[in-house]
Amino acid sequence: MTPNSDGKVIRLNVPQLTTERRAELAKTAKTLGEDGKVAIRNIRKGSMDKIKKMKKAIGEDAVKDAEESLQKAVKKFEGEVGNAVEQRETEIMTL
Repeated sequence: MTPNSDGKVIRLNVPQLTTERRAELAKTAKTLGEDGKVAIRNIRKGSMDKIKKMKKAIGEDAVKDAEESLQKAVKKFEGEVGNAVEQRETEIMTL
């Protein structure tokens, strides 16, 4: 990219994306999506440990309910991350 200046405006000519570069960007989006899913799973693991430690205080039924609701939330957010990655890949490939 070479900047061009006409005195009032600076213009940058951005070259078109090549097919290879689009594939690289899509791969990067997938990698970031997987990193996000791993982070969600790590949070789930920590939360499950905390719920299990509270077993005596809240009871076994409450623990099972909390674990189920936590799992539903994790699945929901993993789905959202997957949808965002898929949408971004489609956007990158069609630009």
